[in-house]
Amino acid sequence: MVIYEKNIKDIELEDMTNLIAEKFVENKFLEYKGYSTKGERDKILKAVCGFANADGGLLIYGLEEEMGEPQELTGISLEGKSWDDKKLQIQDWIKSGIEPRLNVEMKSYEINWDKIIILIKVPKSWNPPHCVKNKTQRTFYIRRDGLTDSAEYDELRRMFDLNNSLVEKINDFRNKRVAKFESDYHEAYSILFHAVPITAFTNTQIDIEKAKKELETSRIIGGYYKPNFEGLYYPNGTFFKQFYRNGIYEMHYTQENQNEEIPLRYFEEEYLKFAHEIFDFYQKIDIICPIVFFVSLTNVQGHDLTTNGLPRFNKVFDKKRSVLNPNGMIIENETQIENNVNNLFVPLWNHFGISKEYKV
Repeated sequence: MVIYEKNIKDIELEDMTNLIAEKFVENKFLEYKGYSTKGERDKILKAVCGFANADGGLLIYGLEEEMGEPQELTGISLEGKSWDDKKLQIQDWIKSGIEPRLNVEMKSYEINWDKIIILIKVPKSWNPPHCVKNKTQRTFYIRRDGLTDSAEYDELRRMFDLNNSLVEKINDFRNKRVAKFESDYHEAYSILFHAVPITAFTNTQIDIEKAKKELETSRIIGGYYKPNFEGLYYPNGTFFKQFYRNGIYEMHYTQENQNEEIPLRYFEEEYLKFAHEIFDFYQKIDIICPIVFFVSLTNVQGHDLTTNGLPRFNKVFDKKRSVLNPNGMIIENETQIENNVNNLFVPLWNHFGISKEYKV
């Protein structure tokens, strides 16, 4: 397996010395960069942006090259700082210097007492195009073969088209599923949870056998799943759980008692647990982030909430509204889950007259 196809945690220093020994030339997925304090920020941002707008890749910072061929692991000087300080500095550069924002993975290797090699692994972005921000301009970069350069008009147009098409496919899937459950369970309210990997609509097929092994000990579906055309499912009275072959996960709960109050706080707490569990499950079966999370309520007209003492600021504004389907939240790493789950439920609380605020 070539170095840029490995999980970053599995890459060893030996992998880099092998690149030099084999004279492994830079390509679309691999870039070497020697250390230089002059223009350091701009060079890193250009490389990261170029990979994100193409198919992702690996930047080895501290490896000198000549005409694309690796020469020597010279490392970079921390100049009295710790690796954590340097890592935070690079993360801040990426956070403030590239839009839309994106996440990368980083790892360091000590080669001398004061020098390290830094790996920056950039995933293919599903929210392109990205640009590097400077004071007076925005520059869109793209990685082609072994070079990173400004993107051309046709490349930018394709990136914008890909982004719009992906959003449409995800929303279309979600809307059709919501409409189905609204129709099939029209005499009962339902709540729907969806987790949609961005890769789901790129002809990606999940290793179902690997998924089965992980699901046997997971609460996501449980060990009593059954196969169907779409993938794996678990029917259990009021609960229906489906894991699709493209990685999408769906959970549906229905309450047939029309007079039943909706326990929204309980659903939010369960959704938070579910989000952590599905995120962990996706990592185990090699599904790549980001993930779009959705929550939907159907056939809610005439229902009230179990408020558990929460103060109301208003009555239900639209008592005839049947479906509550707020926009989804994109989650790129586990640290974002808690705030994003809160934000998913804010419109639902507000519909029932309960004041809740978004978290940043």
